[in-house]
Parts: sequence; structure tokens; C-alpha cells
Amino acid sequence: MRAIRRVLLIVVGTLLVLALLVVGGAYLWMRGSLPQTEGEARIAALEAPVTVRRNDDGMVRIQAANEADLYRALGFVHAQERLWQMDFMRRTASGRLSEVMGEATLGLDRFFRTLGFRQLAEANLAVLSEETKTALQAYSEGVNAFLANRSGPLPLEFHFPRYLPVPMRPSDSLLGGRLLALRLS
Repeated sequence: MRAIRRVLLIVVGTLLVLALLVVGGAYLWMRGSLPQTEGEARIAALEAPVTVRRNDDGMVRIQAANEADLYRALGFVHAQERLWQMDFMRRTASGRLSEVMGEATLGLDRFFRTLGFRQLAEANLAVLSEETKTALQAYSEGVNAFLANRSGPLPLEFHFPRYLPVPMRPSDSLLGGRLLALRLS
């Protein structure tokens, strides 16, 4: 009886240690996908230094020497905190959700391709003021800088469908606006 109890304690102890190692490893891995809120990040696209501060509630304040750098920093911060949401909205409005989600979203893709949001966003971009185009381009550069420079894993949402986000284009911001307008109408 003592031998059985001893073997059982060894087995249970080993399983507990393994469970703690798995949980601890998963915690550290997931923590690596959180936004960087301290320290420095070097972004090649910036023309001058930019300061990003967060208050105790996580609200972001960006100080930049010029407007383009402000939009680059904003794109970088948004990508740190909302990359999956941004990518999901872009894919939804473009009718490209099934590429990563499978057949279940084909009806939704057909609907959004019929609406032609991607074509509308490209057409809208062509007639915007140069100032607005520059802002959208800088924002996209900030998002893409995050994609190129991230040191940790992507957010967990990217791992279940097993895909990587594609670089951001200026018209993608307009897609998000179209999708929100549809939902609010």
C-alpha cells in the first residue's frame, strides 16, 4: 500500500510540475504579444524623434515634430494594440475573410464583394486631398513598421486560424470607415 501511495504521489507531483511549466510558458508567451508601453522603439520611417506616453488609464498621448510622424506613431500604436481587429475589419470589408476563416464566411465575402468596398476605397483615395493621402500613407507606414519590427509573437487571435497579417495600404483605413458606416446605417 505504501509503494502505491508513493508512486501515486510521484506521478501527481510530476503532472503538477508539468502543468505549472505549461501554464507559465503560455503566460510568458502571451505576455510577449502585449503592446510595448515602456522603453524605446526605433522606427526607420520617422523623420524626427516622437514621444508616446500613456496615462494610468492607458490613454495615449503622442508628441511629434511634424504631422507625418504623428500619423506614423499613431499607426504603430494602433497596430500594437488592435492589429487583429484592424486586419479582421480590412478582410471583412474587402470580402477576403474566407482566405483565413474558411468556407463558413463565404456568404459574407460575397456580400462585401458585391458592395465593392475595396473598389470604392481605392476610388475615394484617388480623389482625396494630398494632405489626407499623406496622412493615410504615414499611418500605413506606422502600422507596417510595427509588423516589420515587432519582437514578440503576434496576438493570440492570429494563431488559431494560423495566418499572418499583410502590410497596410492607405486605402485600408478607408475600408474601416466604410464598414463602420454600414454598421451604423
